[in-house]
Amino acid sequence: MKEQRDIVVMPVETTARELLPKLYLAIKLAEQGFVSYLGMKSMVTEVAVRSGKAIYLDKGYHSGVSESVFAKLRHADCLIIDLDEENGVDFKDFHMLNTRMPDQLFSLVDQILVWGEAQYAHLRENRASFDSSRITVTGHPRFDLVKPEFRGLYTEKVDRLRRQYGAFVLFNTNTKFGNNINGRAFIIENYLSRVKGLMERLEYDDRRLEANVHLVRRLAEETAFSVVVRPHPEENIETYREIFAGVPGVHVVYEGAPIDWLLASEHVIHNHSTTGLEAAMLGKVPISYSPIEVDLEFVPWLPIACSLNLTSADEVVDLIGKDRAAWPELPNVGAFLQSFFSYDQPAAPLVVEAVKRLAEANPAGSAGKGLAAYLVKLKAKGVLQRFKGDAAISALARNKLNDLKPPVVKQRFAELLAQGVAARPVRLETLHPLLYRVSPQGTGSSGRHDA
Repeated sequence: MKEQRDIVVMPVETTARELLPKLYLAIKLAEQGFVSYLGMKSMVTEVAVRSGKAIYLDKGYHSGVSESVFAKLRHADCLIIDLDEENGVDFKDFHMLNTRMPDQLFSLVDQILVWGEAQYAHLRENRASFDSSRITVTGHPRFDLVKPEFRGLYTEKVDRLRRQYGAFVLFNTNTKFGNNINGRAFIIENYLSRVKGLMERLEYDDRRLEANVHLVRRLAEETAFSVVVRPHPEENIETYREIFAGVPGVHVVYEGAPIDWLLASEHVIHNHSTTGLEAAMLGKVPISYSPIEVDLEFVPWLPIACSLNLTSADEVVDLIGKDRAAWPELPNVGAFLQSFFSYDQPAAPLVVEAVKRLAEANPAGSAGKGLAAYLVKLKAKGVLQRFKGDAAISALARNKLNDLKPPVVKQRFAELLAQGVAARPVRLETLHPLLYRVSPQGTGSSGRHDA
């Protein structure tokens, strides 16, 4: 007997940028009758395998790593959709896209969802296995949430940040290779084959970190603003805490969603970060700080193209000190945002439609076994962990999964519902402190409607 594919699993790796959009996507999927599991990758993968009928929404292919996960999913009769999280920090030669969507990806997954027509065109022209029936331009749900109709999501948090920090400059750093939380040896071992010019990039990050620190000190001393330093989630935040300990007007934080901080700030500075893109989408005039001269092929160009590109601390301090009316305007980036990010169309409904088409075209052979027992076991582990403390995970994983906690997840879910995003009743369940289920009201754990 064929089984309806009505389970979607979504691994979450970096909650600051993924939690809210994946909860939003799960709500939109629930409107169409799907049950979504989201949380730590190992847990959602196990859920998929034990369900025997899940659609796995992958967040990015890694050569030499993803193959074993995909094989396990295939063996359990699961389907795989690739919706990459990293297209926003690509290079002019599409290095990131080439690395994360190589030719063999078409044989490994059932559907590829890309952010824009620019990426689609590059894949069409450069992939021997390109199959138009297996690739769809959808955009990404995270960019839905920066649009005006969702601003109410952030009002309370923005007001709180402004009360706490006053008028501040937000500095989003991105020296994740040179200042990685796991150290340099880890970076060389794990990224040498995946990152173009890694050794040069390590040296570049070291010099840029020094330049960033110099600029932050000057901003705190020479402008009317305080400075909030928000490191990339893979960076060692303690580096900044030690450097700026006791420096008046400098705050080092890593909490909450980037959009909260972007909206609350007076000015935004970034190091080639997707926060530059989001700031431009929010109507800000972001500053891309590039104090070290390098070939533009060496750095992600998309955030720079949406920003004012300044190359010295003097330029930045001078600009921050001016009245906003005296600032230069950004070029019109509307066509650019549409080409690379499909910004003029809502992404979540297109992703849901792609999931629905794939599910309807590929009913499962039979339901898997052991999912209910696995979830009972996880709930028991979760209860035990509440007595013993947090789950035993690495420092990097803990930092990246900082907001994957029941109170935070429940709050984010409630905030989304308060914005009226659900057209039908949906519910959130905590299955473990690192695993959650979103479903239509009246469904059981199998995904099928209860009697």
